[in-house]
Amino acid sequence: MGNDHVSKPDVDALDDPHPIWKVLFVLFCAFMLLFWGAVFLG
Repeated sequence: MGNDHVSKPDVDALDDPHPIWKVLFVLFCAFMLLFWGAVFLG
């Protein structure tokens, strides 16, 4: 039973009243990683 929500992330997304903030957070982290990667690599 405990692994059901792990194998089905869509269920958690529907249960979350504000799932968009998670998407924005992930996109922000990805952007920052690419940004700093470009800075350090020149």
